[in-house]
Amino acid sequence: MNPLHLLYFIALVACTLGLTTPATAGPYEDARAAFDRGDYGTAVSLFIPLAKEGNGRAQTLLGYLYSTGSGTARDDMEAVKWYQLAADQGYPGAQFGLGVMYRGGQGVAQDHEEEVKWYRLAASQGNSDAQLQLGLIYANAYGGVGKDEREAIKWYRLAADQGSADAQNNLGVMYHSGRGVARNPKESRDWYRRAADKGLAAAQYNLGLLYEEGDGVATDYKEAARWYRAAAEQGMASAQYRLGLLYEAGNAIAKDCSEAIKWYRRSADQGLAKAQTRMGQVHRYGCGGTRNSKEALKWYQLAATQGDGRAQFELGEMYYTGDGVARNCEVAQKYLSLSLSLVSGSGGNDAKGLARNASTDVSVEDIQKLRGKVLGCVTSESKRDR
Repeated sequence: MNPLHLLYFIALVACTLGLTTPATAGPYEDARAAFDRGDYGTAVSLFIPLAKEGNGRAQTLLGYLYSTGSGTARDDMEAVKWYQLAADQGYPGAQFGLGVMYRGGQGVAQDHEEEVKWYRLAASQGNSDAQLQLGLIYANAYGGVGKDEREAIKWYRLAADQGSADAQNNLGVMYHSGRGVARNPKESRDWYRRAADKGLAAAQYNLGLLYEEGDGVATDYKEAARWYRAAAEQGMASAQYRLGLLYEAGNAIAKDCSEAIKWYRRSADQGLAKAQTRMGQVHRYGCGGTRNSKEALKWYQLAATQGDGRAQFELGEMYYTGDGVARNCEVAQKYLSLSLSLVSGSGGNDAKGLARNASTDVSVEDIQKLRGKVLGCVTSESKRDR
């Protein structure tokens, strides 16, 4: 997933404006109270006269309401107008919101340099989401900014110290991979844990991986399962897949094929190729006594179209042996050639991109061995057809 997805950051604008409601009553306080209770229509009508008078807090929140279509028709140009007025007065929430608008080209021509400029201004005033964005920008080389992982670490840490779960998770990733900082699995674990405790699914998944692999912590499958489940219940496909693997293997939790298939299915239904392949495996070879070659074929085909080398190999074998499908050596050869190209790396960058979330746990030797048999079959079929 691209970490700079726009919608996520629009959703955060209202939470990071730094505009707390004072205890004293007044026009702004009435408008803010309406905003806080979700009465956005009333909030818009109350913020407009205040914004026209130059109230930067009202301008900032009005920009947010127009950008999201809350309490009024969505109007990106109107949102930009109000964000700009407040940003020029130095309000960090508006500066951040304006950066978001420049990123997506919403109400203004897309301009990544302007986007970065406004994030930087907001970040320098302590806006944690702008700090997070700068971390992402430096980590990924974006918007005319060169890659600088140490600078990324600096901005992530500033946001993380303010409690940003995403920044805490990203710091964990940097410490785990040794990017911009010496590799330190224990430090990685600590940052993942802070974000995971806040309910961030990505951090819960990453923490589960550490416990499953024993990286920086003692291997603990129960802890791995606990964190995978927390992320899986939030709908994270990768966590659902790995939880399924633990149930199928019976690692520290009782082996339960029904549970394994349930989690594989949830992940597969979201399109994760590895999970689709696993659905093929449990139906072809059985888990808890259930075998269904036709069902296996369906799942393998879904995974194979995403460049899953294991699924392509299995399909080649099924078409070669006629397992659940009419024997067809030419189709078998096609799937085995695809699998070999992907697993051997001869397919280039396109194949690597397809396989990012796919299985490649089949050896070149096994593919070539079966491919040799299939080529003999194709030759025999060609002679027979003459």
